[in-house]
Amino acid sequence: MRFLILFLACIGIAVAGPQTSPGLYYGQVPTADQWNSYFANKLDYNAAGLPINLGGTGAITAQAAMNNLAGAATSGQYLRGNGTNVVISAIQAADVPTLNQNTTGTASNVTGTVAIANGGTGATTLTGAQTALGIVPALSGTSGSIGGSALAAGANATGTVSIAGATTGMAVIVSPVTFPGAGMSWAGYVSSAGTVTVVVTAIVAGTPTASVYNVRVIQ
Repeated sequence: MRFLILFLACIGIAVAGPQTSPGLYYGQVPTADQWNSYFANKLDYNAAGLPINLGGTGAITAQAAMNNLAGAATSGQYLRGNGTNVVISAIQAADVPTLNQNTTGTASNVTGTVAIANGGTGATTLTGAQTALGIVPALSGTSGSIGGSALAAGANATGTVSIAGATTGMAVIVSPVTFPGAGMSWAGYVSSAGTVTVVVTAIVAGTPTASVYNVRVIQ
């Protein structure tokens, strides 16, 4: 009988290890509760996985194990070393390296009109920006329809275009939207301040096809 008791005690020790230390002593006969405890702490017996306090993860899936070991799954937070422990934490400003870029000069000005010194135009309109940057705005316009009536050789058909800022002496480029036809020529000039006259001339007698003309004044 004594040998049977010793044999059972040895079995109890083998079943409980290595996850637990059952604390048996020589000659002890385990109780039913002790036997249940030994089996409950075996990895292959615990359906929820080996508890963390026994060296496991407390989970049976990789994701659940990571969540358990992280201690939390808070949205927007990360595992971060704080000098003592690795904890779940919001990212800190010191964790983000300084970008190797020069971003000074405009941060306090982006809600208003960005000055030229800060990379802007110093203005809120196209004309104002052109003036501030020293850009001469293009002077252009489109005439009404010119032509459509028969012309003798050397005769002209004319039309005018109002273009603010145009002054006499400025060069003018004229181009028809529709080709007037062979034997016709066209030109333009600033006939008075703010007015450009477009002239279509018949080199030979004929009828120039009616067309509007795009006009550009060069300053």
